[in-house]
Amino acid sequence: MQSRSLAAKRADVVAKVAPELPEILGDGYRAAFLAYAGGRPMSGGYRRDALDFAEHVLIAGGPRRSGGAARADVLVAGPLGFPPAGPGHPADPCGARRPRGEVNAVNALALVLNIAALVSAVLLITTAVSAGSRRPSAGPFPGVHDLYEAAFLNGGPARVVDTALTALYADGRVLIGGPGIISVQRPQASDPVERAVLHELSAAPSGALHVIREAAMRHPAVQEIGDGLAQRGLLVPPAANRGVWRWGLVQGVSCLVAFPVSIVLTVLQYATHGASFDLPAPFVVKMLPAIVVGGISGLVVASVAARRITGRAAGPRRGSGPPTPRRPTRPTWSPCGGCARCRTRRSGPS
Repeated sequence: MQSRSLAAKRADVVAKVAPELPEILGDGYRAAFLAYAGGRPMSGGYRRDALDFAEHVLIAGGPRRSGGAARADVLVAGPLGFPPAGPGHPADPCGARRPRGEVNAVNALALVLNIAALVSAVLLITTAVSAGSRRPSAGPFPGVHDLYEAAFLNGGPARVVDTALTALYADGRVLIGGPGIISVQRPQASDPVERAVLHELSAAPSGALHVIREAAMRHPAVQEIGDGLAQRGLLVPPAANRGVWRWGLVQGVSCLVAFPVSIVLTVLQYATHGASFDLPAPFVVKMLPAIVVGGISGLVVASVAARRITGRAAGPRRGSGPPTPRRPTRPTWSPCGGCARCRTRRSGPS
């Protein structure tokens, strides 16, 4: 008696969850449901119970009313959020059941994007490593030859020009005054860089410091210092890693932008999903491998490619040279006009 009352209660709740069932079966709904519930205990909620009951009715031969079987198919397709019964549908006793992990358009899109990101990351890392291995060797004891090379490694062509201007100003060969105006006192140059600065001073009648500085930075005498450092493997040429840097930056930024886009697509995925059960995996979770691997590898490679100074040049400046006595920290050039003190001694007091 108690089991019959529980079955009647199930029939009332299922009729509220899926009101089309009593409409299709008419007066035979309650008897059919009680016969179904007698051997089928409820296990997955009332919506699943309604679906299983509709499947049971279709397998048993369908309702007696005209067109009832077709309307039962519509019931399975509509309120319960399942596709129409047919070959491969769970309600079709003659067809094979569909796999729950069927690859749909969303899964295919996530798979393609993951493969593209992983392939791009592998090719990017391979290209960066190959570009680094093709650099010339600096020898067992890399180091700088003079003050200008040290200035170039620390600040590029601008620091080289500043070093030459400091030497010219220190012994009075040029004067700097006013709002950045340079005037020549003795046009004497002791190296190619100073000669380049004096040449640009003669070609600039205004004597503006910023104009002379920018022009001297592009002079061949200054550019040759960087070329020599690049030939010895201490400096990376400007155009050597430009392609790798752009590739890594585009890949990293694209993967970072893909994260909020994946969240939006995940919201749309669940908003358009009809059933409240059997939910698919979130799209953003499927995209996590591409976002993490592609984003991290792209930004790291772009950061490394943006560096101009190689580890061969950075090592000696950090004191990681060979285990030999350190050389004096003073300049190693000979007293032939290489420093201001020697030039003053040789020229005598003015």
